[in-house]
Amino acid sequence: MFVRAARSGLALGAIAGAMAYTVASELLPVGPSFFRENLIEPHERTQVMVSVAIAILVTVGAAFTAWTRNRRDAWVGLDWLARVTSPLLVLPLATPLLRPDFSEPAAAALQLALVVLLFERLMRLSLEAWGLRPGAPSPSLSIPTASFWPVLIVVAAVLAQTIYMSVFATWSHQRFATFGYDLGQYDSIFANTLGGRPLRMPTLGWDYDWGELNGHADFAVFLFLPLYALRPSATTLLVLQAALVNSAAIALFFIGRRRLPAPAAAVVALCWLGYPPLHACQLFDVHMQPFGMAFMLWAVAALDARRYAAYWVLVIVALACREDVSIGLAVLGAILFVTGVSPRTGAVTSIVATTYFVLVRFFVMKNPGWSFADNFRQLYPLGESGYGSIMKTLASNPGYTLKTVLTWEKLRYVAQLLAPLAFVPLRRVPTAALLVPGAILTILTTGYAPTISISFQYVANWAGYAFLGGIFVLAATWKANAAGGRALLAAIVVGVVLANQQWGAWTINPSVKAGFADVPLAPPTTEDLQREKNLMELTAGLDVTAAICASDRVQPHLTSRHLSMWTLKDGLYACRYLVWSALPADLGAERGASAVQATTYRIVRVLGDLTLAERLP
Repeated sequence: MFVRAARSGLALGAIAGAMAYTVASELLPVGPSFFRENLIEPHERTQVMVSVAIAILVTVGAAFTAWTRNRRDAWVGLDWLARVTSPLLVLPLATPLLRPDFSEPAAAALQLALVVLLFERLMRLSLEAWGLRPGAPSPSLSIPTASFWPVLIVVAAVLAQTIYMSVFATWSHQRFATFGYDLGQYDSIFANTLGGRPLRMPTLGWDYDWGELNGHADFAVFLFLPLYALRPSATTLLVLQAALVNSAAIALFFIGRRRLPAPAAAVVALCWLGYPPLHACQLFDVHMQPFGMAFMLWAVAALDARRYAAYWVLVIVALACREDVSIGLAVLGAILFVTGVSPRTGAVTSIVATTYFVLVRFFVMKNPGWSFADNFRQLYPLGESGYGSIMKTLASNPGYTLKTVLTWEKLRYVAQLLAPLAFVPLRRVPTAALLVPGAILTILTTGYAPTISISFQYVANWAGYAFLGGIFVLAATWKANAAGGRALLAAIVVGVVLANQQWGAWTINPSVKAGFADVPLAPPTTEDLQREKNLMELTAGLDVTAAICASDRVQPHLTSRHLSMWTLKDGLYACRYLVWSALPADLGAERGASAVQATTYRIVRVLGDLTLAERLP
């Protein structure tokens, strides 16, 4: 009994020390540099250490006193209290992660992984002990009937998050912090399609109908065109993207509610809204992968509800978003077939998705000299290129392929994606297999940094399947052990909260890394708004049929108004007009100024920091 009591007393002392350390480091004026660089005045460090020592000694002393008074039963209570409070042990490791930019991303991601996994284990211990308290109800594995309030909370949160992200994305656009690559390109595609020129995209030099098929198969443009027509503008696309990404939380709630208590399903949905990798993809221009991700989750929700007609409609819409969405759907269908969850629908889904990818990628898409396959260039055999050559390397040289995958940056990327979710999808083979398409499209790439960065749209190849798999693992854990399920859900909540302090938009951080730059979570300045007005005034009288070349940060503001819009970033393209700004890193501005200096163009007007030039006869 003495050994057990001593062990429990020491455990309580460690817990008290962890709490004292956290309180002392928060209350003392040690500053953020204490956590980032270990910079602290000697007397302040001493105060922290003394606080911890006092807490440990007092707690151990109190535990010893309790044991001496009741040697027979006191150790049981001490052991129970230590188990219940054990999650507090992670505080010294977790609180530094509440500081924005506590460490470089790789180290922060790995520390987050350690904290989340440790917290889950301790939380399970705590909940199991709490369930043994006197008067505790008997555990039940049944899922209670869903009440209405979790649905209301999720829907309200989706609406709030859509407004929240739409506002910040719109403000970013008004600050001229969106780009011709990619918002201007997609706005040009929508505007030209609305104007009767389907998928024309002169912004990349594809000045003919269906030109976008040189790069991607974005047939879903036709489906979203009625919404775009209500207000043809780049901001419409930004709002539409935010609405679709966040609406997927409702789909996840419906999927989860069939397997988990409704409150737990609602928590999973809220974690989707708070998942940091999805914040950046809503703030960095517009891309079709997030659209496809949302429709995939809605399709699974329809299948789960046995709404087969709705399922196939949503699958078709998801496929139409972009050709690589079909890779994920093909794997999803195969898993549905192999696991027996829905074998017939799964087999047909896999066949349809695979056939679609082959037909579109190799027969419909034009691809003259441009290919996403170039992002895998280090996997090309000597003298070859294209997807076929990549397959040759995968089949003939797996060791070399694995070498290109096992890099520090890719480890950091996976940790940033999965540590907030406590690596839940990896805990079952079928759910881990759901992540294979994301791995193929990102960590298998070589020499292209955006695919392995959570600040770009490529996270959409992971996020939907990670949460989908997470629900199934969480449900299986909950069914086997309710305390284990609750602990796992608590770990995910902690992971999402801490990850937000490092990389997310649910934070006091002044900005979020989205794309290549930090996006301030702040409204545009008066100067920004005036610049937008100046641009409209500067281009108001131009011939709408004339070709215009605009710099990268100016282009997205003009593409919905001028269908023949080209990018000054890449060339002059014999454009009649050139428009550029004096903003920092506005790619193409130097080319415009050089064209004027070469006397091939003349300046028509300068308004604020914007310049309009016209080609000389």
